Amino acid sequence: MFQSSDTILQDDRMNEMLSSRKESSCWNLKGKVLEITVQSLSETVGSLKEKIAGKIQLPANKQKLSGKAGFLKVDLSLAYYNVDPGDSLSLSLRERGGRKR
Repeated sequence: MFQSSDTILQDDRMNEMLSSRKESSCWNLKGKVLEITVQSLSETVGSLKEKIAGKIQLPANKQKLSGKAGFLKVDLSLAYYNVDPGDSLSLSLRERGGRKR
């Protein structure tokens, strides 16, 4: 069973399921499913974010991707994080830094 904020990799294709947790309503991220083709797992997380940005008009610098290894850094590859077909990634809005309460 997949949660509402999962990404499923299958045969170099990604189905993005975007959660509606904490996201601003202006981006309208309410459980949308997107299919994104990944040519190679040597692609960077940044290039994946650019593909997502092209589909949902959410700038790459506003995106935050996380997986089983934690938050993904833009300059590292998907292979670095050992992303395999069937793995899940979560997409959420990047929050501004600030003091914790």
